[in-house]
Amino acid sequence: MVYFINRIALILVRSVIYNHTEKKILGHVVVITSPLFGHIIPLLDFAKRLSEYHYVTYIISASKLDILKPYVFTNKTETNTTIQSGIEFIGLIDGINDDYLERVGVQSSSIPAFTLRYIYIVLFSKCYLLFDCLLGKISAPPLGDTPLQAHLIFQKTHPLFWCVKNEFSRLFLFLHNHKCLQILVRIAIVSWICCIIGFGGIISRLITSISVFILSTTIIGIGKIGVRHRWYVPTWTILGLVFTKFKIYSVDYLITQYIDNRYSLEPSQVIFDSGFSSKFIQCISLYTLFAAGFSKIRQSGISWIFPGTLIFYLSDPSINNYTILPKFRNTIKQYIIKKPILVVFLAISSLIIELSSIFGIFFVSIRLTIVIIACLFHLGILFLLTPNFIPQCICYLMIIDLPFQSKLHQINIPVSLFDIIIISITIMILSGYLLSLFYIYEGWPFTSVPMFSLDRRQFTHDYLLDENQLNNLAYELPLSNGISIGCEDQFSFGNTWIRITKNQENIDLIKDICVHLCPFEFTFRHRLLTALIRSIIISRNEMNIFLSNIYLVLLSNNSQLVVTENDFLNVDIHFRNGWKTYSTTEHLKAA
Repeated sequence: MVYFINRIALILVRSVIYNHTEKKILGHVVVITSPLFGHIIPLLDFAKRLSEYHYVTYIISASKLDILKPYVFTNKTETNTTIQSGIEFIGLIDGINDDYLERVGVQSSSIPAFTLRYIYIVLFSKCYLLFDCLLGKISAPPLGDTPLQAHLIFQKTHPLFWCVKNEFSRLFLFLHNHKCLQILVRIAIVSWICCIIGFGGIISRLITSISVFILSTTIIGIGKIGVRHRWYVPTWTILGLVFTKFKIYSVDYLITQYIDNRYSLEPSQVIFDSGFSSKFIQCISLYTLFAAGFSKIRQSGISWIFPGTLIFYLSDPSINNYTILPKFRNTIKQYIIKKPILVVFLAISSLIIELSSIFGIFFVSIRLTIVIIACLFHLGILFLLTPNFIPQCICYLMIIDLPFQSKLHQINIPVSLFDIIIISITIMILSGYLLSLFYIYEGWPFTSVPMFSLDRRQFTHDYLLDENQLNNLAYELPLSNGISIGCEDQFSFGNTWIRITKNQENIDLIKDICVHLCPFEFTFRHRLLTALIRSIIISRNEMNIFLSNIYLVLLSNNSQLVVTENDFLNVDIHFRNGWKTYSTTEHLKAA
């Protein structure tokens, strides 16, 4: 209302000045119309006729300004002479549409309709259609690791392998039952489809974001899939999209235009029309890139670019079994490993890409370049090292969305208490990420992205050098809330230097145990390494407890193909001079 009064005062002042300088103009006429086509066009024709003799200000809903563009510049009179239109158009923000800010020169991330729909469609396809029906067993065997598989992962994972990393994640334990998670997944699917077609406004976006966040917490925050970073950015992106609006390419728009023009499920707060949504997603996306490079420099210093470390990661035997183009990918990988100069070039390029990405927050002109390079970078990682960050690449679209600007009119918009609260929460989230970076914190929903950051020049995948190197793991892969936060490092997989055997046999049983207790072998090894770190830092008994629990659970599940009452389990560690039994359940057999 204050804005409207100020505009009327400005119009009146301008009218007085105009009348004193242009004698041919008789007066100033203000035309206000409702945002309906039956009113807009007739009154516009009337305003154009008036503009031949008067200064005219035409006030209309900001959502309809585009319709008036063909009429702004010229006007034909009854005598077919073309004259310059003397009409000033003013758009009022009335909550009908959010396009106005993009046209008036205000920095905006009111996301273009095609981008909003594309992100919802592709993320949904990867989470549900592809992973449930096609690619789940290939990309994240055996179930898939997306939020929409939360109920299946819960059903297959024994509580012994839950890794509650912080008190925040612990708050969601009350939702941990199959039926509850199954209902949440169904709700998420329905609301997600509504977002794809643009139906339900903020209600469908809010339900989708909350349900996806909760489901993500139940599998990532409680560690049932181990440590995975690829769903951090997509989850925050879906949360950020709550603060945008469905536009003309949506069911909501069709309902408003052709059924009931009073229908509206979009809020009127300025945060939904401003640069908040995409800027928030930009900050999270670019942070993860920058944090990965920063972690490498802090953990390893300049030595990370020496060929030994990257060669170690590339030569990991656990990634040799590619499912797609295995022969070609292994050939390329072996070629790179044999060329130290090429390895150094790739290491330096990686650091430059990751560390320079943060400038995309401040400089619009380089965002498209950053997105293209980052996507190629992630594809290279997928090709050589297998971590799949394709879901994150989809969200990079939010980095390159540029504001639409014109010179129509500048406005001042009041900020509500709701806007202040949301902005304050966002500042807290971003501050949490910065603190996690500086304090090397790893706990959902924050991360310092420490994967592949440790200096591994003195390591081999086949064995540990000695007891000293084993003890050093406790400092390289520290505990947080009793859980190791260093398991993003490929060495922690321990495929060749740690195993679980039965009796006096030498056969590794980890894969067989995972079939019964934990569908993701990576998760099992995460818990195994955590028990190992705890046994070094706290007490040797920690590994004994962990192994005894596995033994008892296997017996209670009647997993006789793995172990019987007459058997005992061992944890063996491979040192340079051979395998050594680190822990055993033989005492349980004796008891």
